[in-house]
Amino acid sequence: MGEITFELTNNSAKIFQDNSLLSYTSFKKEEEGSRFFKHDNLSETTGLALMAFGSNIQGKGYGTELLNRIIQHFQNINEVEYLTLGVFKDNPGAIHLYEKVGFKKFFENENSFYMIYPLSAELKKKF
Repeated sequence: MGEITFELTNNSAKIFQDNSLLSYTSFKKEEEGSRFFKHDNLSETTGLALMAFGSNIQGKGYGTELLNRIIQHFQNINEVEYLTLGVFKDNPGAIHLYEKVGFKKFFENENSFYMIYPLSAELKKKF
């Protein structure tokens, strides 16, 4: 197995193995009123638009490592209060991963859970 590297910017996170892309996640800052869901307790958030892992890298800790790096990045830049994402209810592996790093379910519809990660200890008390 080759070298695994992570690349993180304000817009995306990537995992590479020997310079070949294994996974890509994009971020979008959601302004008040423009989110795909509305919640009275939320101000500015950053939504994780896509987090995809091929079966060849699942279960190896890369998703956990990437999410922890994403969380740390957004805690450090202090531009948003929460990270949010949506996940299909029939994806238990992804739900487990998100809950393992600290995301909480806060809204659901017929097909999906919407999850949130407050970026400060004070905000975590709300969820």
